[in-house]
Amino acid sequence: LLTPAEFDDARRTTINAHYTDPTIASTMWATMSRLGLRSGDVLEPGSGSGTFIGLAPEGMQITGVELDSITAGIARNLYPHAEIRAESFADSPFRSGTFDGAIGNVPFADVVLHDRRHNAGRHSLHDHFIIKALDLVRPGGLAIFLTSSFTMDRANPAARREMHGLADLLGAVRLPSGAHRRTAGTEVVTDLLVFRRREDDRTAGDESWTLTQPRRIDDTVVRLNTYFADHPDHVLGQLVVGNGMYGAETVRVVGDLSSLPADLQ
Repeated sequence: LLTPAEFDDARRTTINAHYTDPTIASTMWATMSRLGLRSGDVLEPGSGSGTFIGLAPEGMQITGVELDSITAGIARNLYPHAEIRAESFADSPFRSGTFDGAIGNVPFADVVLHDRRHNAGRHSLHDHFIIKALDLVRPGGLAIFLTSSFTMDRANPAARREMHGLADLLGAVRLPSGAHRRTAGTEVVTDLLVFRRREDDRTAGDESWTLTQPRRIDDTVVRLNTYFADHPDHVLGQLVVGNGMYGAETVRVVGDLSSLPADLQ
């Protein structure tokens, strides 16, 4: 049913297309509202078929960017009031400070996209999306992302330092390993990260979250982000070491979404 170009788009996105549980998406919108952003222009990089768009509060004007042309077409038909751009986010030509906020479940994979302006550091897909989205949010604006735990736990702090150069981390929550089982069929550990884009005249906030530290879990030494080491109550479950999706030993979180607050306190 697909043209060769459409099939190629679908094949390229299958590996990192993870659908978001509406409970999580609603929580992220509620958090944005509680922090003061209740209307305005909001960017969603990697918007998929539009879960976040469908749950957006009235007054939010959403611009979604989706690589897969078929999925972008579905979103356009479901939500004709939103602007859906069928393109690679690496190629999106927005100016810095275009949006009042950004939200979404960024695609995560150990893939590097060419983007001379926003990925000179050659960061993985998820980190690249966060860095670029933060730059596109105006000073004082909010950005809330769902991303792989590797954004926070990767031993190399380079990507987190770039994020910190643009914004302050207001808070983070690590979700249980099964948080996306129902909607995406994946056990990957993910984090909710809440940022505020820093104003030019404001001193940078605490940067300890850009660091990791060794932590012994189940007789195995792993790298854990300092933020979660300092805020164990922000991990919604028990940290254990087990086999990940592809058989490799990795950190997992045993718990469930019942402990996720209606908005991130």
